[in-house]
Amino acid sequence: MTPALVAFAVSLGVCVTFVRFPAVGRLVTRGSHAPRWRADAVPLAGGLAMGAGFGVAVAIFGRDLPHVGAMGVAVYVGLAVGLWDDLRPMPPVAKLAGQVGTGIVLASLGVTMDIPGPAALAWAVTVVWVVVATNAVNLLDNMDGVAGGCSLVAVGALGLWWSAGSGPVELAAALAGAIGGFLVLNYPPARLFMGDSGSHFLGAALAGLTVIDAGRVGSTTEAGVLAVLLVPALVMAVPLFDTAMVTVERVRHRRPIWEGGKDHTAHRLNRMGLGPRAVAGILSASAAVTAGVATLAAVEGPWLAIGAGVIAIAAIVAWWRLAKIDV
Repeated sequence: MTPALVAFAVSLGVCVTFVRFPAVGRLVTRGSHAPRWRADAVPLAGGLAMGAGFGVAVAIFGRDLPHVGAMGVAVYVGLAVGLWDDLRPMPPVAKLAGQVGTGIVLASLGVTMDIPGPAALAWAVTVVWVVVATNAVNLLDNMDGVAGGCSLVAVGALGLWWSAGSGPVELAAALAGAIGGFLVLNYPPARLFMGDSGSHFLGAALAGLTVIDAGRVGSTTEAGVLAVLLVPALVMAVPLFDTAMVTVERVRHRRPIWEGGKDHTAHRLNRMGLGPRAVAGILSASAAVTAGVATLAAVEGPWLAIGAGVIAIAAIVAWWRLAKIDV
């Protein structure tokens, strides 16, 4: 727990600095440039805070962990790409190139999906996963406390699995503490946003940690290909669901995919009468359920596939209901 406490304290301290001192906060504050949940000027410093908390905790407690170098370089490349976009918005192609670069860094430093076949295939799947995870967190960051809460659940699940089996617990604890410090000031009504720097940082971190887990969910034994692919998807199920629904619904209604809008899962739940805190709670609880289903990877037999099938059916029903809501 010590890495989590250190990361929490550092992250919260950075957040408070940006909020309490307007001159500092203005350095990373810009007005909304698209339809958003809130149009007021709020510092986009959450990524810097989480990055600082994670870095300090890992430097103290996790320097000798396997894959720590790859994770460290990749997450800060992702943070830098997002920070650049926060300060000087980039075209979608440039942002995508930065995300691909983050995935290439992770793969080139030895963190790749444990799947059979040539190394090039593992590299390609890893890079695609980093891009997908980053965009999923980025798109989910559309209402106070939602992306941070779901990410904290995902990281917490990985940490619990590893504490019961094997894995870099300190990395998960450091990331969880950093997210927790940020959420203190991002909980509705938020006084600080994570910005693209935060979503890119978290996307790279979650992608890397789920690849490191390789579907083992804390077990010391190797996992099959099904678990290697399904466990990361289940851990990230809520952001992936939101990304898929928004993308398909925008294409179906001929709306631009890359522009911001109030048509996300959180917005639709809000239109049903739920407040921001209830929305953040429901989506975080949903993330906990899907992460719990992922633990079926540790049980022999078809239980993981069955659990994933149940989650898929529930997602289809939720999609059908949410798609009916006028946005």
